[in-house]
Amino acid sequence: DSLAPFVAGGFPSLGISGGGSTGNLSFGLQPYWHGTERFVVWLADSGGTERGGSNVSAPQEFNLTVLPVNNAPTFELAAPSVPVLEGSGRTSVLLVVNISRGSPTGNEDEQNLTFFVARVADGAANLTGELPSVVLNPDGKTANLSFVAQPYWYGVDTWVLTLEDSGGVESGGGDASAAQ
Repeated sequence: DSLAPFVAGGFPSLGISGGGSTGNLSFGLQPYWHGTERFVVWLADSGGTERGGSNVSAPQEFNLTVLPVNNAPTFELAAPSVPVLEGSGRTSVLLVVNISRGSPTGNEDEQNLTFFVARVADGAANLTGELPSVVLNPDGKTANLSFVAQPYWYGVDTWVLTLEDSGGVESGGGDASAAQ
């Protein structure tokens, strides 16, 4: 007799297949899906039900739980450099665009975002008297760079920007963007 597995239940985001006598069940997840789904499985053989027999096993139930994983935020620079005039004082310019909190499904939209700015020690002049800051704009998709240009200084200063969210790194998730 040949055996055929049957599965009932499940979420449409799961594609399920099984076969043979190994008892293995494989599935594929839709991107960004997480949660718990209940399944019922049973086997049917090709022996038929003649003389009052049964060709179906007793159903077995199980739950499949997929844990959520935090996705790192991303962003793009509006421009690779910010030109300012020597001694121009406090400056605020649009620097960051296309901010994503991680997941396109919106399940990470409540996370807090924080930008970190670090000076690259490459021998360049320290053109700002204080550490520049990057502040998220009310639209949540852009951010401005704010700094004070020191008087009588000119040249090139290089900074690296990263973005972190409050989602953590449990279960292999990510909470920091690539440095730019």
